[in-house]
Amino acid sequence: MQEKTMVKSDFFASIILIVFGILIVAISLSMPTMAEKEATIYSAPGLVPAFIGAVLAVLSFFMLIRSVARIKKTGLPLLPTKSSFSNFFRDVATRRIIITLALCLGYALLLGKIWFPALTVIYIFLFIVAFEFDWQKSFQSQLKKIFIAFIIAVVATAVIAGTFRYVFLVNLP
Repeated sequence: MQEKTMVKSDFFASIILIVFGILIVAISLSMPTMAEKEATIYSAPGLVPAFIGAVLAVLSFFMLIRSVARIKKTGLPLLPTKSSFSNFFRDVATRRIIITLALCLGYALLLGKIWFPALTVIYIFLFIVAFEFDWQKSFQSQLKKIFIAFIIAVVATAVIAGTFRYVFLVNLP
C-alpha cells in the first residue's frame, strides 16, 4: 500500500476497531460474574475478553488520533474519488481481502450446522486453493498443489480438533 492509502486505511480501520472493542467490553460485562457460586471476580468468564476489548479500543483510539493528524498534515481528501473507487476493486489486495472475508463469513455461518471437522477441512482446503491455485496454468499441472492442500487441511483439522478436545478439554461444535 502507498502512504496515502495507508493514512486513510488507518483512519477507517481505527473507527471500526474502536466500535468492535467497545462491543467486546459491553458483551463481556453482560456475562455472568460467578458471584452466585461465591467465586472471586477474577474467575468471571468475561474478565479477559473485557480487558482485551478495552485495550483494543484504547489503542485504536490512539491510531485514530495519529491518522487524523497525518491526514491534516498531508491534506488528503478523506473520501475516495470516483476513479480511485473503481480502481479499488481491480487491486489484487482488495480481491484477496474480499475472498478472505467471504470464506470466513461462510465458515462462521455454517459452523454448528455442519460437522466441525468436515467444515474445517473444507474451509482450510478452499483457503489454500484460493490463494495458491494459478488460473493461468492447466488444472493437470496443479493436481499436486490441490492434493497437498487437502493433506494440509486434514492434518490441520486433526491437530486443531485434537488439541481442543484432549488438551483444553473442550468439545468443538
